[in-house]
Amino acid sequence: MTRDLDILSRQYLSILLNEEQPIANLEENFSEAYNLDLNVRMQDLNPLIQLFQPDFSISKNTILEGAFYQTPENTVFNFFSSIDTLTYQGNTAFGTNIDFNTSKIINSADILASFYVYSKEQKVGSTLGFENLGLEAIWDQNNLDLEFSLDQNSTQSKARISAETIFLPQVLNYTFFLPY
Repeated sequence: MTRDLDILSRQYLSILLNEEQPIANLEENFSEAYNLDLNVRMQDLNPLIQLFQPDFSISKNTILEGAFYQTPENTVFNFFSSIDTLTYQGNTAFGTNIDFNTSKIINSADILASFYVYSKEQKVGSTLGFENLGLEAIWDQNNLDLEFSLDQNSTQSKARISAETIFLPQVLNYTFFLPY
């Protein structure tokens, strides 16, 4: 599995950088099916986190769920966490969900990945508040779609940003869309 992770990470990176990806030797890599499930309750990560980032904290009893598995055709990774409270430098996010999923066909540039973050409420400093922060990214082969949303109900304001990146040979094409 360690060798599979090494070649898989190099393949993902080469696709992102628009480079030729390394081809796995199927006798050494991805030759066996396996399944790894993760379900961990983090009682209190803050003493460890604050060794490296003293002004960051995460609520106690945060649950991490995930799966990593290999089939004869592809590799799949899923990760999910629901975090009650995140605090960084006096800014706080409440009710945050993080969801990441990816699937890649062996020795192919065919990828399907999604990343989603949602936070029900955000406090910036002690006076500025927002609601419904959402960030979604979907990567389907050579196309990456991004969606961002944020509300401020106290002023009846909303922000919406959509963008698309297309990975073409020798070129990256970026497009931003105006909401309608």
